[in-house]
Order: sequence, then structure tokens, then C-alpha cells
Amino acid sequence: VHPALSDMSAIGSKEETRLYFEAVELAEAVLKAAAVLASACPSSRASGSTNATLARGLRELDLSAVHEARARCTSAHSRQLASLLVLGSRHKTTCCRHVSRGCEHDSSTRGCAFFHDVRRDRRRDPMVYPTQLVMCPQNQDGLCPDGDDCSMAHSEYEMKNHPLVLLRQLQ
Repeated sequence: VHPALSDMSAIGSKEETRLYFEAVELAEAVLKAAAVLASACPSSRASGSTNATLARGLRELDLSAVHEARARCTSAHSRQLASLLVLGSRHKTTCCRHVSRGCEHDSSTRGCAFFHDVRRDRRRDPMVYPTQLVMCPQNQDGLCPDGDDCSMAHSEYEMKNHPLVLLRQLQ
């Protein structure tokens, strides 16, 4: 268990906690399989690989860990949350390049997958930095001394998109 998640009372009910950990286990298995596939099939631009190379890599990929983790998911909600964790893990974790160039582009622009203000809409990848569903009292100015290693949320956006909030919306 990640240190940020050692206090289960700050996370949710026993049922939510169980579903959350099922989803995390499945998401981790999927991400590991994706990393193996990516290393086995370098980008087509760099190596001139073809769809046949990718297909061969997919056939040779051992997905037993993914299938086992999926079988341990006792609810469709945990499987859905796992999908959201995989697909959305990088959402709003990197600064928008338009902001760094001084552009007027801001977070009100729908569809931008990058953050625009560290205090408002940045979030940490919940698969790398799991947090409790509690706002950090030391992050008032966006300057928490623990930084990304803090076990609490650092923005309203991070709270709104916390895996437990997403799980509750799925139920």
C-alpha cells in the first residue's frame, strides 16, 4: 500500500476502498503491459516499423497479469475506474505550452489536456502520486513543502478528479 493511502479512513468506505484498489491493480497491469509493448515496438518513425511489427508484438505480449487483475475486479465500477485511471492518468499533469509562451490561452478553453495554473487546474498522476481525498492545508499558495510527494490534494481540480470521486460518480 502506498504511504499516502495507509489511512483508509481518509479514503472512503470499505467497499469504496476495495473497489479502488481493484481498479488500481488492473490499471497498473494494463500500464505495465503497454510499457512492454512500447519497448518491444519502437515508434514507426524511428525504426520504420509497420503495422505487422505492432501486430506481432501484440500477439507475443503476455496479458495474463491483465486478465488475472480483471478477474479479481468484483464490480463493473472498478473495471470502469481502471479504464479512467489508464486513459486519464496524464490529464492536466503537464503545463500547456501556450502558457509558457505567454499566450492568452487559459484553462477555460475546453478540451486542453494540459494545466494552465499550478494552483487551479494542475493535478498529479494518481497512478504515480496517489492522494487522500483531503485538501492540503499547507498548499494555500501552491507551495506545499512536500511538493508532489504530499499525500493530500493540492487543487480543487485534483479533488474533483480524484479516483474516489470518479468511482462515486460511476456507482
